[in-house]
Amino acid sequence: MLEMLLVALPFVGALINGAFGVYALRLRSLPVARTFGIAMLLAAVYGLGYALEVASPGLSAKLAWMIVRCPVLFAVPVWFVMSLHFTGRAGRLRAWHLALLCVLPASTAVLQAIPATLPLVRQDLHLTYVLGTPLLAWKPGPVFLLHLLQGQVLVFIASCFLQGAYRQARGIVRVQTALVAASSWLIFGAAVASQVVSRAQIGYDFTPMVLLVSGTMTGIALFRYGMFSIVPIAQRLIVENMPSLVFVLDTEHRIVSVNKAAQKMVGGQASALLGQTTREALRNWSDIVDQYYDVEAGGGTVTLGEGEQERTYDLTISSLSDSRGRLLGRLAVMHDVTDLKQAKEAAEAALSQSRTLSGLLPICACCKSIRDDQGYWRAVEQYVAEHADVEFSHGYCPECVVRVRAEFQAELAAMRTGVAKPTRDANPMGDSPSSTS
Repeated sequence: MLEMLLVALPFVGALINGAFGVYALRLRSLPVARTFGIAMLLAAVYGLGYALEVASPGLSAKLAWMIVRCPVLFAVPVWFVMSLHFTGRAGRLRAWHLALLCVLPASTAVLQAIPATLPLVRQDLHLTYVLGTPLLAWKPGPVFLLHLLQGQVLVFIASCFLQGAYRQARGIVRVQTALVAASSWLIFGAAVASQVVSRAQIGYDFTPMVLLVSGTMTGIALFRYGMFSIVPIAQRLIVENMPSLVFVLDTEHRIVSVNKAAQKMVGGQASALLGQTTREALRNWSDIVDQYYDVEAGGGTVTLGEGEQERTYDLTISSLSDSRGRLLGRLAVMHDVTDLKQAKEAAEAALSQSRTLSGLLPICACCKSIRDDQGYWRAVEQYVAEHADVEFSHGYCPECVVRVRAEFQAELAAMRTGVAKPTRDANPMGDSPSSTS
């Protein structure tokens, strides 16, 4: 019965951590989800390998399963990188940094797999019996102690980063960060006792159970508090360093992600903005917040600042939904269109100015033709049409109608009496066709 329990504990832990890892890797577009998923899969490999080690009867079989679970040596560096992504400190992380973190775990794994160098990692390997159950007992060698020291330093730094993020977080993000920070401190506090004291004295490794508890705590943050539910969708739509202002909101109008441009405009750090509602974080923009508070999708043009600091933004609001169509939140993007607006206004002003008649116009006192800049005389309607946005339609004013009618009637009367009369002017308005000077 005891042997079954000792095997079942790490096996169940491997199943749960493996499930967390598979789920997180489905959201691998987000770095924090990707690193968390890898860490959980490594924990699952460790738990499964240890369950099989406990179940194996002989020393050689137990040693073989001990070597199989060597990949877990890389779990702490992966967890450390996850904490950097979670707290927003991974901006300066480079590939050679990751390689440096993996040098000692890789060396430990290689030395452990070679029988001649195994004492550098684990010494005094023997079987010990607990209520009739054979367990593999050993003492840490110098290389393993160095690996353990590196792991403790990394987990300690990660825990400090997470605790700092917890102090600055607000609302639901604070609860989420508290769970991740607590799980990290749990790993830090339990690793030494599990690997050094417990293993050396009673031969049983409690690390799989510690990883199960810490993974479950982080999993609660993942499932219950939406640690990865909204942010990955938004991350696929935006670039962190894009000049537009980007806000990701949950269904309760709380800010769950914000880019650098938005932080600069609001005048606060991301850690201080996350978890606050838009009315709390954007109290200086209360008019805009109230106007678009319940808008799930849409947008418009908004203006921020006064005087010379005034800027115009094109606001676009998009809804964020999961694969089942459930609303997760909203994505608000504000693109600065101030320069475009000013250029458009300048172009319209220039066009208006170019189509406006101004200055001194030379006009004929007789026929009313106008002389252009090239010295040609043009009819009034032709000149005006070329220099202004107008068109002409010809007709007669009331006075000219009376005059023209009188002239036609005089012509008809002359024709009837046979009295010759000069032909009527073909241009009764007194205008003359265009001519050159």
